[in-house]
Order: sequence, then C-alpha cells, then structure tokens
Amino acid sequence: MNFAIITGSSSGLGLEAAKLLLDEGWYVLGVSRSQAEFTHERFVQQKVDLSVGQEVESFFQSSFNDFIPNNIKRVALLNNAGTIDPVGPINEFSMSQLQSVYTLNLITPVWLMSHMCRQFEGIDLRVINISSGAATSAYEGWLVYCSSKAGLKMASSVLGEEEYKGLSLYDFSPGPMDTKMQHQVRSLDRERFPAIQKFLDLKADGKLVPVEEIALEILEFFAAKSPEKFVSRRYAGEQRNHYLSRFNIQD
Repeated sequence: MNFAIITGSSSGLGLEAAKLLLDEGWYVLGVSRSQAEFTHERFVQQKVDLSVGQEVESFFQSSFNDFIPNNIKRVALLNNAGTIDPVGPINEFSMSQLQSVYTLNLITPVWLMSHMCRQFEGIDLRVINISSGAATSAYEGWLVYCSSKAGLKMASSVLGEEEYKGLSLYDFSPGPMDTKMQHQVRSLDRERFPAIQKFLDLKADGKLVPVEEIALEILEFFAAKSPEKFVSRRYAGEQRNHYLSRFNIQD
C-alpha cells in the first residue's frame, strides 16, 4: 500500500493531487482547516489548523497513527498548504500574525519532514515542497510570504545536500496556477501590492496553469520507480507538453 499525506487538501492543487493519487490506488490523508466535499473510500480528511504548531504536533504525535494503513511500502508527503497574508508594509505586522504565517508556510512543513523521517525510517519516503517564484524574487508588500517561502526553499536545499537515507525530495515551483490563491492575489489593493498588474495580466492572457497539470507532475514523482534523491525546478514547457500528450489534449 502507498500512503500519501497532503496538507491544504480541501481545494486547488492539494485536492487535485489527492484525486490523481486515489486513481492510482493510493491511500490519502488530507490535512487542512476545512474539508472538501469530495469523498472516496481511501480518502480520509482531518481538520487541523496548520498555522498552530501545538495543534499540528498534537495530531501527528497521537491520532495520526490511527490513519496509517497496514503494510505500507511507500509514504509521500505533499507540503502544499500556505498563505500570502499578511500583505502590506512591515510596520503593520503583529507578533501573532507573524507566528501564524511562518508556522503555516515554513515551520509546519519543516517539522512534518522531520517527523516523517523519524516515523517512517527504513521506508521509501517521498516529499514535495511546493515552492514559489516569491522564494527567489522580492515583491513589495510580500515581505512575510517571500521570506517564508525562501526559508522553505533553503530547507529543501539543505536536505538535498544531506541526502537523508530513504528520502527523495522535490523542491517544486509550479508557477502561477489557476487557484483561489491567485484570485486572492488579483483582489489585493494596488497600493499595498504594487505588482498586482503582473498577476492581472497572467489571468487576462490565459497564462495561468491548470492545477490538473501540476497535480500530474506530483503524481509522477511520487509514483516513480527510482526518483532523483533531490530535484529543484520550476514547472516548464517540456512538462506541459508531456501533460498534453498524455491526455491527448490540444493546446
């Protein structure tokens, strides 16, 4: 049995990845603050606020064991949950906001990788950390989002250097996807986020990538017989062509 844990599984990329994995026979545990309307006999959803460290630790150190299927041969973790809030100048941030966002975007993903390495030592473990262009490019108003994503990207790179036994890791930047988060970005106040026009143009020009494409890239890494120990890349044209040909889609 293959077992996947997906954070932010109630919608968007997390939900699409869950559906593809279920189609391939995986058992999937979705962890998020809300639940998807989608149901499946091998899809279990658990409400956990991933921005609260104590809540994350409590669940994964206790109840989590009840959801692990028997005779697992491979475990996959998709660190997908994240937020762009708060948006604005640095003099407006409160301690509680910063703790919440850095926990969700950085601390929880890193802790989950640590926990999975301990829990599933000796088992084939695959991890995908969803990165962002904001991890390497500075955007005015996105101090917290950019810095938290940069931190996760560096954590992935360090793990890539360490080559932890049994772990295969993919630092994956999917590019601009057609998701609720992109809609949220386009709804931001221009004065608080001056780069908004770039994201408005991406939508107007039809350049947002469907989440189904990105979910396929996730499936292929998790399902690969012998994946690279560490890979870091942005979703590219050749991957899109592969997606279109696999499903016989005309671009």
